[in-house]
Amino acid sequence: MNMDLQGHSPQTLLNRFQTVRKISQDLTEPLHPEDQVIQSMPDASPIKWHLAHTSWFFETFVLAPNLPNYQDFQAEFTYLFNSYYNQVGPQYLRPNRGLISRPTVDEVREYRQYVDRHIDQLLTQEQISQQCLELIELGLHHEQQHQELMLTDIKHAFSFNPLNPAIADYQGPDNPGPDKQTTPQHWIAFPGGEFLAGYAGKAFHFDNETPSHPVLLQPFQLSQRLVTNEEYLAFINDGGYQNPLLWLSDGWAWCQQNRIEHPLYWHLRDGEWLQYTLSGMRPLSAREPVCHISYYEADAFAQWHGKRLPTEFEWETAAKQQRDALLGEQAGFLDLACLHPQHQASIAQACSNCMAPAGNGPAAPTALIRVSHLQQAPLVNTMASSCAINGC
Repeated sequence: MNMDLQGHSPQTLLNRFQTVRKISQDLTEPLHPEDQVIQSMPDASPIKWHLAHTSWFFETFVLAPNLPNYQDFQAEFTYLFNSYYNQVGPQYLRPNRGLISRPTVDEVREYRQYVDRHIDQLLTQEQISQQCLELIELGLHHEQQHQELMLTDIKHAFSFNPLNPAIADYQGPDNPGPDKQTTPQHWIAFPGGEFLAGYAGKAFHFDNETPSHPVLLQPFQLSQRLVTNEEYLAFINDGGYQNPLLWLSDGWAWCQQNRIEHPLYWHLRDGEWLQYTLSGMRPLSAREPVCHISYYEADAFAQWHGKRLPTEFEWETAAKQQRDALLGEQAGFLDLACLHPQHQASIAQACSNCMAPAGNGPAAPTALIRVSHLQQAPLVNTMASSCAINGC
């Protein structure tokens, strides 16, 4: 983590702190206490744990070292809500977080309010170090990461409930009219050559985004939009999940062992495909980008389509070269009324919305590339989360 916070006053940072912390609370507003304590798998965590852990971060790394006479809210929280910070001490086992009935949801809320009050006190001091400001900035990005995890974790937990709980009202473009059909696919050409990958500026960034370094790319073409549910359904209907020739060997083994026949959260009922979303169960929208598929599924789809998946460096180069368009269009920021990927008509929107969590296995990108050289299998960007295609 490295950044330049010059020009950002403590008051500005306090305003951002309050905004980010409020979003975490807003995400839990539709949830009952019973919703916030369940853990649906070892890789997930209860909502209550996320709320407490993000507060523990500020308490441990910001308040305790920087606010004179600060007293921990409860000493046992140092162990209970530490995730993987070995330098701080031992951690409670992640797969057992759903067994923690105490502290209660109300007590965790009090913990957050306690930390918030003391961060307010810290940021209104006359003297505050640059390092402390940077740690608060890091903590805000850390909390935003956990906001994403809160949504993916509660969605996975709710997906097992036959009542199909909903926490948003978005119903999607069901039965879209002629003016709302899937955007026709076309390809945007990118020249080959040497490009800089990684971050080279002074604003906030994580250490794994640096150093900036040159990469050599062959010319390629990238689809201007993400792969749609309609396109992925054609892969299913053509027997894509039954054809081992389309799959990597370990992907085929994974698919067979887990009896995977469709994306996570898809359901076929009485001949109709439905999709569970955080707005509840609803008909599968043909033009929305496919999401919650694994890398194995994305790769098999790309093979079936006669394309390949984009590399991380191709994604980054495309995003940078489309930056002006990206800034001019509606980006995929958090929308509490939706909480679901929406139809994308351009590569700018695609790059800004490649954010839906992947399910069933390792994450995979979600766009199509059409490249001029396919002799070598490309690396796959496993940081993105929707299913993208590359074409040749």
